[in-house]
Amino acid sequence: MPAGKTVGMDLTHDPATARLLPAGPKLPAWRRGFIEFVRMSWEDFVRDTEMFETVPITRVQAFRANYNHGITIAEVDRTPHVERITHLQIGPSMRPDALDSDNSDTDGILKVLLVSRGFRSLTHLDLSANNFNNANLIEFVLRLPDAAFAQTLRSLDLSELYGLDDAIGNVLATARGLELLERLSLKQTQLADPVRAILRQRFGIRVQF
Repeated sequence: MPAGKTVGMDLTHDPATARLLPAGPKLPAWRRGFIEFVRMSWEDFVRDTEMFETVPITRVQAFRANYNHGITIAEVDRTPHVERITHLQIGPSMRPDALDSDNSDTDGILKVLLVSRGFRSLTHLDLSANNFNNANLIEFVLRLPDAAFAQTLRSLDLSELYGLDDAIGNVLATARGLELLERLSLKQTQLADPVRAILRQRFGIRVQF
């Protein structure tokens, strides 16, 4: 197996990846005799088409983006297996410039997610424990209604993003495109109590602190 890839990982025993699973009974990474979860680099996720042609993987943890040899939106849109991904965890510890890469020939991860038309089946998106800054996430949330997964997304995890402040909380409280969320996780963030109260007013028990 190539270095940097983990397949068939049991999510029920790995806290670092357990967030990929929806609320309710936990499911193993193997279903119907097939691997359905893989942990790999962002670049391998897009470019390793052979693996995805062989097994029906629907859940991915993509980490360690190479900012000198990154991914373009056009490349993602040419990748058929992206369309069947339902659970995507980015990171952890991605850089704060992930919305736009320094390399003009590639696109940042958050920008790819927003602009690519490939992620049309995405129901669970986990951006937790990364180094995204407040400006990154505000722009991401404001542009979510235009994303390919705007009508399918049910779970958004923004936990452990220590650079967030009350500004992102206020945006989440009013932004369009979040009405269908069944779960919004903001655990271990620095939101003030009044902002949390506003978010509870909008999302009720669907928001978690």
